[in-house]
Amino acid sequence: MVRTPDRLETAGPPRTAMPMSAALRLLAAGIVAVLLALAVTGIAADLPALRAVAVSLFLLTGLGVAPALLARPVTVSSFVLLALTLSLAATTTVGFVMAQAGSWAPLLAFVACVAITCPLLAAAVIRDLGELRTAWSRLRGRAGISRPGAAQLRLNLVALVGVLVVAVAAFLQQSAPERAGLYLRLGPGWYLGLLILLGCVLWARVANLSPALPVTALGTAVVLSQAIVYGGPTVMSAARHVGIVEYIRTHGGLESGLDIYQAWAGLFAGTAWLCDAADIQDPMTIATWWPVLMSAALALAVRELAGRFLAGTFAAWTVAAVFILANTLNITYYSPQSLGFFLALVVYVLALARNDRSATGRRARLGLIVYLACVLAVTHQISPYLLALGLAVLVTFGLVRPWWVPLVVALPAVGWAVVNSAVLGPFIRLDALGRVGQNVTPPAHPTASAGIEPVTRLAFQVPAAVLVLVGLAALVTVLRRPSRTTWGLLVAAGSSGVLTVVSNYGQEGIFRVAMFALPWLALLAVYPGRGALRISPTVIAGGLAVLILVNAFGQTALDWGRVVRPDTSDATRWFERSATKDAVMLVTGTSNATPGKVTERYGEVRYVGRDTLEDFPDVSERYDPAADVRHLTGSLVSRAEASEYYALVSDSLGGYDDLYGLQDYADYVRFRSEMARSPLWEEVRVGATSRLYRLRNPDGIRRDFSETGSESSERGGQ
Repeated sequence: MVRTPDRLETAGPPRTAMPMSAALRLLAAGIVAVLLALAVTGIAADLPALRAVAVSLFLLTGLGVAPALLARPVTVSSFVLLALTLSLAATTTVGFVMAQAGSWAPLLAFVACVAITCPLLAAAVIRDLGELRTAWSRLRGRAGISRPGAAQLRLNLVALVGVLVVAVAAFLQQSAPERAGLYLRLGPGWYLGLLILLGCVLWARVANLSPALPVTALGTAVVLSQAIVYGGPTVMSAARHVGIVEYIRTHGGLESGLDIYQAWAGLFAGTAWLCDAADIQDPMTIATWWPVLMSAALALAVRELAGRFLAGTFAAWTVAAVFILANTLNITYYSPQSLGFFLALVVYVLALARNDRSATGRRARLGLIVYLACVLAVTHQISPYLLALGLAVLVTFGLVRPWWVPLVVALPAVGWAVVNSAVLGPFIRLDALGRVGQNVTPPAHPTASAGIEPVTRLAFQVPAAVLVLVGLAALVTVLRRPSRTTWGLLVAAGSSGVLTVVSNYGQEGIFRVAMFALPWLALLAVYPGRGALRISPTVIAGGLAVLILVNAFGQTALDWGRVVRPDTSDATRWFERSATKDAVMLVTGTSNATPGKVTERYGEVRYVGRDTLEDFPDVSERYDPAADVRHLTGSLVSRAEASEYYALVSDSLGGYDDLYGLQDYADYVRFRSEMARSPLWEEVRVGATSRLYRLRNPDGIRRDFSETGSESSERGGQ
């Protein structure tokens, strides 16, 4: 017989999570009704800003509220997680089905969703009004809000003040990224906001209240500040994903054989539908703010996951705090893996649920698992398999039932992989099988000739040390309190390591392993055994303070070379839409620091970086910018056939290459000045931090270069 997981008490008087009240359900329904009213007004009155905000919020967070209201009784956190999950899954589903079928009708699909939502919402409101009248008659004669409710309200209001302080401090520092990380630039006001939020967490601990809002705010403070300050995504790959979104919007469908992103296009199709329905011209806006939504969503999902093993609210939210603050792996940026990881956590939450009161409830839960598995299968290539492995471990330790849950998660992914085997094939490397040492190696930069900046090493090493400490704390818990549950959680954390046996996943396998292991390790690190969670407020304050500082440093220290500058993405967008087919852009640094492939024509043009040409100057020699420009230009035209040649010069390129030791930033500044006066190139677009050039006479340069050769003295020094 399968036993339920251990349930543990937390510090303070035991508090039973109460079902969401009728008043709060009515409030949720009211918010959705307001969003719909604003969306309709924005569309009818042609108010672009109102339409964009209202439609986006509805599709990302409000579309699932009406069906979630039918699932009761549930706690507030369970309701929010269910509503958010259904919203993201439904938006992905509708967009993907339209794109896959080649029947692109975004506004009609939005109207259909509204038509389905309204009666569901009305039914929930009628039901909850009746329940509220009954409750009101019982409480007649009482005045005011109950003492626990009033205390929670005061706590949340103070937490909102902390969020406001953080946001204002970030708003006052709006600018392009600088060499100093954002953690050094935001000043004391920003840290005051964090201190207020930390104080709210301790307040919740002492007063036995829910720290949901302050913990979520602490987990999103950094990504919120980055979005406000920079106005662009903080990872270049996010910009490259926008091109698939634009392709779907332009062509009204997908071409699954074009590339792997077109085959696993769930997130991109959902975003394309959202952008067209909301009339958002630049999808980069969604990519910029996506980390804020996903950070909050992941914190909530981990809290619910921890709640399957920890009784009480504070302990579960402590696990969420450890997870979201110890995680500096940039997993929340706009990418299929961020959505895939979130859906995987939700499936874990559903699979571990044991409180079904009826066969109908059990079937609904299993049906939702199957649905999310299908959404996951068309969204991300690797997440379904790591999820299935983790579920198999939990089944083995008797923590999940029925036994076939891992199969229903894996089968849709396997089926979709078979359908798209032609695209997937080149990414499967048999020579990687069993080469664990090579597969766990993080990305390297073999062309680096300058020393890698200390801040670059620390930005990886310090968060990695924190992850190791969390892992050690988890191991100590298992050794001190061995049980079926603790060993099951530890093995579940290690199950993602199977990835390193079969693939290096583009030299990012170790990051995916850490990502899937961290929720379980954070849970074990906080796991109190069969007693209470007896951690003093002082220890909690110190631990969270360290995690907050590490989180801010790890996520912002390298912003100088990581952040997508809006003018640079504008330059690449202009190139892709204006250049002739088969045109080439020379990236005058590593291509990792270029927001390319941002339009529907991403497959018609190419980018060639200095790392591809292996043409970085040797820093041991005296640098000659004029020779470097001549040599780099000749190397480009001799090695890349193209209809036209362009070149991008950007501060982000110089910053990235300096941070990773590819070239000195001072030399890049001299290179930038030389490009501006070079007779070989003409300037076609100017931005605040970037310049775009077109090559004047490629045939003549190709001829001259072939005659003179490519001696290193022509480029590096004299």
